[in-house]
Formats: sequence, structure tokens, C-alpha cells
Amino acid sequence: MKRIIVRTPNFIGDTVNITPCLELVKKEYPDAELIIVGPEFVKDIFKYDKQVSGFITFSSKKKRKLSTYFSIIKELRKYRGDLGIIFVNTFISAVLFKLGKVKINIGYRKEGRSLLLDFSPKLNYQKHYINRYASLFNEFIGNKYVTLPPFPFRIPEKPPFIFPMPSPLSVSIWEAKIKVTATTVRNNPFNCSGC
Repeated sequence: MKRIIVRTPNFIGDTVNITPCLELVKKEYPDAELIIVGPEFVKDIFKYDKQVSGFITFSSKKKRKLSTYFSIIKELRKYRGDLGIIFVNTFISAVLFKLGKVKINIGYRKEGRSLLLDFSPKLNYQKHYINRYASLFNEFIGNKYVTLPPFPFRIPEKPPFIFPMPSPLSVSIWEAKIKVTATTVRNNPFNCSGC
């Protein structure tokens, strides 16, 4: 597989949940390019991923417009995907990948779309979303993996922003002011013991 096209879920949290599955995909096809299809926010989530070579994005407000569908089909045809992994369980997502001429499409059997998919296992609602997403690909390759890979997001060694801490003298004055005004306590971003 040279080019794998991934249709992400429509929400940020669900999109983060597919990242262990994408790590399995990268492990299985280390030389493959990934093209991410989804709402505009996916660019921010995957911009540092070296295997992501392209994005097909759309505005969340315009995702159900006919012009958006035609634009996605046009972009899919341009990329000529070898494998399409569709994490959204909608009929239209399978139609778009089929019309976009992605060679092999996988996704869960929902909304009568199994005729449009080359691999469509039944969705197990008993699994957590992270496991559901990873199982889709793992089942496609014959359940090769037993465990999920480590979570791919790295926490920077140096925090990007540090709140300035007040000096000990200003803390005691600050605590005294809080005792006087109840509204200040509600708006206080710090945990003040004894207030």
C-alpha cells in the first residue's frame, strides 16, 4: 500500500481516539503516505506527523453541502488511494470513497453501506472507541496485533506556558483580599488554602 486515505471522525476527541489505530497502520505499512480527510481541525492534530502527506478538509458547517461532496470526490481521485479507512459510520462517507476511486475501502457495517466497502465487520458496541477504531484495521490485516501501540502524542519536556507565581509577600496580601470579597474567590484561578 503506497497511499492510505483516512476519513476521521467529525469530533476532536474521536479523532484523537483513532491515533493508536494510525500507529498500527504506520507499523504495518511504514513506507505508506497517509492522507487525512475530515473537518478543518484535523490539520492541527496531524501537522507534525511525518507520514501524513496531505489533507482533504472541509468546514463543519458545510459538510452536508453537495459542493463539498463533489470537492471531496475530486480530491480523492487526485490522490489515488490504495486503501481507504473510513472511521465515520455514514453511508455518504462510503459513497464518497467509492466515487473517489479509492481501491480498497474498509469501515464498519452500518447504514446499509457494506456493498460499498471491501471489508466491513460488524461494529462491537461493547468495545471502547479506541479499541473499536484499532480493531477495524487489525481485523482487516487478520488480527495480527494483540496490543495497542503506545499513545503517539508526546508531551513536551518544557511546558509551552508557565503561569507566573506571585512572590510570598504578594501571596499573603492576595489571600487577605480574597477573604474580604467572595466574587474574587470565584474568579480565582489558583487553589488558595485557608480562604
